[in-house]
Amino acid sequence: MLKFITKKSQHVSAERLKVQRELFAFNKKCYDFDIPVASYGAPGVEYVVEHDASSPVIELHFVPKQGRLITLLENNTLHLWEINMKGGEDSVLEHVESYTVDSKLRIFTCSVQSSGDYLYLGTEGGNVHMLDIKSFQMADAVIYQDLVTQNVPEDYKINPGGVEAIAEHPLDPNKMVIGYSRGLMVLWDNETLNAEQTYICNKDLHSVSWHGSGTKFMSAHNDCSYFVWSVNSAKAIESMEQCYGPYPCKAINKILWKRTTGKYDFVIFSGGMPRANYGDRHTVSVKHGETSKVLDLTSKVVDFFTVDKEADDPGEF
Repeated sequence: MLKFITKKSQHVSAERLKVQRELFAFNKKCYDFDIPVASYGAPGVEYVVEHDASSPVIELHFVPKQGRLITLLENNTLHLWEINMKGGEDSVLEHVESYTVDSKLRIFTCSVQSSGDYLYLGTEGGNVHMLDIKSFQMADAVIYQDLVTQNVPEDYKINPGGVEAIAEHPLDPNKMVIGYSRGLMVLWDNETLNAEQTYICNKDLHSVSWHGSGTKFMSAHNDCSYFVWSVNSAKAIESMEQCYGPYPCKAINKILWKRTTGKYDFVIFSGGMPRANYGDRHTVSVKHGETSKVLDLTSKVVDFFTVDKEADDPGEF
């Protein structure tokens, strides 16, 4: 039923082989908290750093055009790293700031503002807080759940769950989709402080991804289903129910929607395998039209991203 991609013979450089050995030399059995954060650039460019705290990294975000990196640890601390020159021509990735978030504000997810000014912090309590990246201190501005959900049905208004996803509009940085655990999503305008549209799916939400046009977005859920939503409609315009069904499937943990110049877009997601036959697999699926490929990996997929070719259209893959 599924075509797994495990290995394909091809010529690779010595630098790439070194990276492969370092990235895939460990598995679940040998994992410990001393594994460093490694950042790779052009062939031969490599930065390796370690946190002082013995707590695993659960999210990592690059700050656009600043040579900076933010890490979120499981112990609810945020750390800022930046590339600085040392000893003349040598550059290093330095730990420059840290911030311990109040234990009452357990962070569920983070998202860096495209301007690089703020880090959005989605919390278990349902509010979105903002960290000023320049000062690396919490800003006064808070996007309160009560304000965002004031026009949604009562059963979702009372307890929509924690913030599972924050996705900035690809063409308007003042707007974002805020997604909550129980399946409520809101298109929020942070300039006018107004909820422009609400979307409800009766499935637990795991991830949200915009289409590059900014006219629609995709949501992924706990049963391997995903839906397409227009910014102007409260009802889904497309749906894919249990994409590897009909048997029960695992949750899609993260989804990306990448626009191309061709007829079909790419839909890429982690998880979603049938529980009975493939429940122990660690996978990333790549869908392109009617074609589907599954990357079968040896270790749990914590996160993934695509390296996009720079183009005039930032939403193009």
